Amino acid sequence: MVFIKLTVHTHTHLVCFSWSLGPVSVIFVPIFFLSSLRLTSFCFIFRLAATLALKEFAIHAPTAFYAKTSQATLGQGGSNEFLDNIFQAVRDPQPIVRACAADALSQCLKILMERQHMSLTGLLCQVHFSVMEGLNAETPNNGWTNPMVTSKVETSQHGSLLVVATMIAHTRDFMLPRYDEVCTKVME
Repeated sequence: MVFIKLTVHTHTHLVCFSWSLGPVSVIFVPIFFLSSLRLTSFCFIFRLAATLALKEFAIHAPTAFYAKTSQATLGQGGSNEFLDNIFQAVRDPQPIVRACAADALSQCLKILMERQHMSLTGLLCQVHFSVMEGLNAETPNNGWTNPMVTSKVETSQHGSLLVVATMIAHTRDFMLPRYDEVCTKVME
């Protein structure tokens, strides 16, 4: 894990400060890994590297990262490549990938809040809806429960709780009116 983290950190620095490669074009690579890889045990290393790379891009190339996270959502046109794909990693079977994805999302929210994007409420609502989708995942109540289904539900709920912590830390007053809803769902 430390080796991967140091490698990603070094690569990100090289890309961000290189004259030949711009960070805007290179940000597509980790987003591609998040969006295209199936959840197999072999591919978790790539998803881990992608989430670490996205976090490093957010820290060291915030303007380029902002270009990929500030596009309109919720029927207003445009797409948000980062938010559209990060929740696959937040619900990954591997806990380390979930934690790193939550860290990348944390950096994203930090950038968005610092720059005061005009459609910030739409972006935060998209994150909140994804959190609630993960918390609403339920194990079928049919007497016999498949361990794979239970694991998937627990994974989804854990990822959502990581994002809730991130949202409380970075979204100022956005979570206040939604806090009771989240707490009620967690306590069920």
